[in-house]
Amino acid sequence: MKLFVLDTNAYIAYSLGNRKFFSKLIIRFIEMAESGECIFYVPAVSFWEIARKVLIGKLKFKGLAPEDTLKQIQKPLDTSEYFRDLPLTRKAASIAPIFANKLQDPFDQLIVASAIEGNLPLITKDRTIQESKLVRTVW
Repeated sequence: MKLFVLDTNAYIAYSLGNRKFFSKLIIRFIEMAESGECIFYVPAVSFWEIARKVLIGKLKFKGLAPEDTLKQIQKPLDTSEYFRDLPLTRKAASIAPIFANKLQDPFDQLIVASAIEGNLPLITKDRTIQESKLVRTVW
């Protein structure tokens, strides 16, 4: 069984049904997940990031009010066995600030720290995270 952490951008793209966002490799992992061979962990902090984007208008689902957008974005976790919550632990929260010299975004710091703590690769398109070499990334 393959296990990965999803960066916020990847989870949003999946929730929107935007498969064009993903590389061929990640599409293969999605297919594996859909057949029960892969699990994606979604960091709890991603939902704080998503909620902030929805509330300031940076993320919208066409025709949906902000509250409905937040419900829609959570559907994969609520309805798919291959998505799992990845809670933010005190250990990850404690090490995240150490990454500030390579990752300015505090959300990225917490997501990377969560992946490191779980000893899991991070699926991300974010070049800054990839180039930081702080965590194993897949794209």
